[in-house]
Amino acid sequence: MKKLSLVAVGCLLLGVMLMQGCCGKAEHAGVPEADALTGKTFVFYSLDGNAYLGKQTPVLVFSEDMGISGSFCNRFSGKAELDNGVLSAGPLAQTKMFCLDPYLDSLERMMPAMLEEGLAVSFDGERLLLKQGGHVLEYLLQK
Repeated sequence: MKKLSLVAVGCLLLGVMLMQGCCGKAEHAGVPEADALTGKTFVFYSLDGNAYLGKQTPVLVFSEDMGISGSFCNRFSGKAELDNGVLSAGPLAQTKMFCLDPYLDSLERMMPAMLEEGLAVSFDGERLLLKQGGHVLEYLLQK
């Protein structure tokens, strides 16, 4: 019985080592490097697990030089920094038109402050999660 459990443990360890060898980049571990985000566009999906079902398509875009831009009702842009899994940006340039959608209006008021304070970031290659102060914003990679 001991030999069987030692073999099982050995196989498990070998499997874990092989998976780390082929998938060991930080972006697969959840905490992305800046190059995992640059040049990508993400579409807003949910806030705190509540899916956005509106007609507009809020986005978050990372340019090649880690510029960040996005939209809810209005647009914003600035220079972002990603350091040890924390995304920050600011000050942000923003348009200031009235927003009729209360859901988007609340997001629009939150996002600049959250970016200036810094958001914990995780990215699995498809989903981008931004977390701060008990809130989770979920974006999906636009294909």
